Amino acid sequence: MVQEFYDKYGGIREWHTELVREATTTGKIQIPSGRVYYFQPSLNGEWPRTQILNYPVQGLAADLVAIARVSLWKRIQKAGLQEKALFVSSIHDSITLDVVEDKEIQQQVVDMMKSVINDVPLNFKRLFKKEFNVKLIGEIEAGKNKKEMKKCTT
Repeated sequence: MVQEFYDKYGGIREWHTELVREATTTGKIQIPSGRVYYFQPSLNGEWPRTQILNYPVQGLAADLVAIARVSLWKRIQKAGLQEKALFVSSIHDSITLDVVEDKEIQQQVVDMMKSVINDVPLNFKRLFKKEFNVKLIGEIEAGKNKKEMKKCTT
């Protein structure tokens, strides 16, 4: 199963090997946003391979969602919609808003969300002075409740 994954996604094995080498040599990994993760072997001498491979991915994803969340909030405020589009939560790779039942305002917020997703690489470069060269794809859904959610056309 792991071999199939590595076969399908060519450069991942090399990147994983480099992450493990860095963590076991220096005791830490620093991701492009500057977040640093420290690692040490357990009492039996084994390094936490799963954490070494997961933390950089999850941490960078958290940073990207934070960039999107702040950007979206600023756009909502600039449009004067802070009373009509309320942030409910932000978990992992999702941002949830509660928007008034007004088709025009809902479409305006959807359009803002689309532009926020497209602008994340630019904002990443502006904030961290590093290129973000991975294609970023976002999905936007809307509905009265979770059961009635439907994808918004892009």
